[in-house]
Amino acid sequence: MKKFLDAQTYRLMVDSWRDAKFRQEHPDALRHYMMQRIEGSPDINIDIGYLHQTAFLRGIIPEKIKEKEGKRKVRILDIGTGAAHFPDQIREQFGDAVEVYSTGLDKKLASAKRGMPLHINDIKWHSISELRDIPEFDLIIDTIGEIEYRTQRYEAYIEEVIAKLQAHGDAYLVLLYDTNRYEQILEITQKVDPDSCNITCTPGDQLIRIHIHKL
Repeated sequence: MKKFLDAQTYRLMVDSWRDAKFRQEHPDALRHYMMQRIEGSPDINIDIGYLHQTAFLRGIIPEKIKEKEGKRKVRILDIGTGAAHFPDQIREQFGDAVEVYSTGLDKKLASAKRGMPLHINDIKWHSISELRDIPEFDLIIDTIGEIEYRTQRYEAYIEEVIAKLQAHGDAYLVLLYDTNRYEQILEITQKVDPDSCNITCTPGDQLIRIHIHKL
């Protein structure tokens, strides 16, 4: 099992990704950040289960399916999906019981990295802010994705995530740790109406893990 990248190195990689020239000259530099994340990877840098400290494929999603059994499909959104391998994992394991969508920065690059076309529902939008006139989701996951870019705008982002959750839906968000952003996010979570949502914000492993449950 590989050691998790230190926060400074990871953040430099994220910042560099915004530069188009850097992306062109170093196409593999953000392998850990952008593309290959799945649940159950032996590399903890890209293991979604480790990063969230949550078992989605063996725990959360089967529970959601059981709740909705006989009613409708479980709707899932993967924010900042990379090459959309995790949505593929979910579809392969749960089939018609789920309806999975994803957002991402670069659809062309994601397709090239996969070596195969994306599912029609993958990288339909760049940001959760672009989601309009579609039903809310039962489960939203952001694994060092869009939330990592929302510097100084975490409150607006968290509000957008809450707005796109169904009643009794859950969101799991993880971003890189530093003291200032942890204190900022902790303050934001404490301002949310406790009659509408339960939110926890937990630091650890150089990460900040946020869980939102909409009531």
